[in-house]
Amino acid sequence: MGLPGLHPRLRLLNPLDYLSFLALMSTARMVVTDSGGVQEETIYRGVPCLTIRPNTERPLTITCGTDRIVHNTAEVLAAAREVGGPCRRSIPELWDGQTAGRIVQVLAAADLEQAVNYCQKGQLPGGGDAGLKSDLSASTMYEMRRSL
Repeated sequence: MGLPGLHPRLRLLNPLDYLSFLALMSTARMVVTDSGGVQEETIYRGVPCLTIRPNTERPLTITCGTDRIVHNTAEVLAAAREVGGPCRRSIPELWDGQTAGRIVQVLAAADLEQAVNYCQKGQLPGGGDAGLKSDLSASTMYEMRRSL
């Protein structure tokens, strides 16, 4: 449904399942959100994003060029006039679809206790960011620790 007084192409939607949401986001000219996860998805898809928050816990979305912090409706409307269509972006180095391989590398190269510690920090030995932390849930960590 359109939003009265704003624009007939702006719509409020009921919650969507993940795949439907990704499909919708992939074809969007712009996304307005307060969700950090949605901010990250817009990087990968190259869709401009306006984040309605005073700050973001995902500053990478700003530095990659897809996201912009806005604070209120007036800022959203002003920014929306400037934005639309694909945007400048850079995919972060370790967002290459190879995280599982890096996890296996850590597990094969280290004892399990050390591997759990690396995964919790999201780092490989030597300090490199393996892109691991966001891929391992708390329950996975618990199961790994239980098996020690």
